[in-house]
Amino acid sequence: MSAVAGLPTAWRRNPHAITRVTPRSILVSLGAGSEAIKLEGAATAVWESLDEPATELELATRLRWRAATSPAELNEAIAAAVQALAAVDAIEPADG
Repeated sequence: MSAVAGLPTAWRRNPHAITRVTPRSILVSLGAGSEAIKLEGAATAVWESLDEPATELELATRLRWRAATSPAELNEAIAAAVQALAAVDAIEPADG
């Protein structure tokens, strides 16, 4: 949740992240001494879509045209990607 109780969290890329795009993945590093994180699949699409802050619902709207899955499967993939990216500090709440 966001700083305002009950509202969905808008996510943004960590501004300290350094990236390298490969044909099948994106490598994200959070600076000197940080191990690179390899993004693949839905995490790559979520990362690319966070060029501007977005909630999970906004991400689903941005990614719906690219998805070859049902809306429910897309929402699950986005939620899992957001959770994984936030767990390693690659993304952070936009209001924080």
